[in-house]
Amino acid sequence: VACEGSAPVLAVDIGGTKLEAGLVDSSGRILDSRRAATTGVDGEALFEELIGIVDPLLAL
Repeated sequence: VACEGSAPVLAVDIGGTKLEAGLVDSSGRILDSRRAATTGVDGEALFEELIGIVDPLLAL
């Protein structure tokens, strides 16, 4: 359901080989996205990688 004038939504995909995050508007259009390989072997490293791709999107 699209809401006129609503703020973009942050979508995150945490997979076994990559992380991907994107900003999507109310019509489903991808405004920007980032991707990174999941190189960390523990949860803390994975979280740091996730922050690295999400922070630039939140700064838009």
